[in-house]
Amino acid sequence: VLEVMEYKYPGSWSVKDGVLMKGTTKISDNTDVVDYFGDMVNGHVTMFLGDTRVATTVKKLGGGGSVGTKASEKVAAEVLKGGKSFTGEADVLGSLYYSAYEPIKDAGGAVIGMVFVGLPASEMDDVRHTFIIEILIFTLIINIVLGIAANLVVGKVIKTLSEVSTALSQIADGDLRESDLAVETDDEIGMLARATNNMKG
Repeated sequence: VLEVMEYKYPGSWSVKDGVLMKGTTKISDNTDVVDYFGDMVNGHVTMFLGDTRVATTVKKLGGGGSVGTKASEKVAAEVLKGGKSFTGEADVLGSLYYSAYEPIKDAGGAVIGMVFVGLPASEMDDVRHTFIIEILIFTLIINIVLGIAANLVVGKVIKTLSEVSTALSQIADGDLRESDLAVETDDEIGMLARATNNMKG
């Protein structure tokens, strides 16, 4: 997100009169910015000034805006105080999110805020559940198709073996009048049928 913002909104990050700015673009309370990036990443995006949300696509539990609320202490300590990225599970307004946080630095390199991108764990669980169901259905269909194919092949083999058995019984009784068996394959079953025909003379 930060990389794309460098192209879309040129200029340094700064704080002016308590407002987070990117170049000449006001970021605080700018829903267009977070909505744009939220659509781009197919998730939620939040801009923080310090540890406080100033623009976000995340809603509070039960609805309502969450601008003005704070990031978790764990995230704030690592990103704002440590100046490091944070990735992993994080509590976001009482809900578990798979999250990525990056520090926002001004022209002098000081950390003045952070950007959050994430997905609710419940949505990820739904995606996993759907994927597992699709795999199970696919596996079931494959098993049915293979089962039908196996039954057709086995049925044909059993039919040929039955014909060979009948022919051998007739030969054993000295009856050589029956017509030759049809030899349709070059495998072991076909060889057995051919050998049976040869026995008749």
